[in-house]
Amino acid sequence: MAHEMKKSSPALIALAWLLVGLPLAWGVYRSGQNAVKLFQPQPVAVTAPAPPAAK
Repeated sequence: MAHEMKKSSPALIALAWLLVGLPLAWGVYRSGQNAVKLFQPQPVAVTAPAPPAAK
């Protein structure tokens, strides 16, 4: 039994990679932007001391 191999078009393969790769790259980029926020110093809130509790 002979098996014939079907060739795929290089343009079709490139298009498929673009359809998957572009949204993936965008998601990685946006995740990186959000991850940077985790490592930036946060401002310290200065609050007045609480008044003493009444007895």
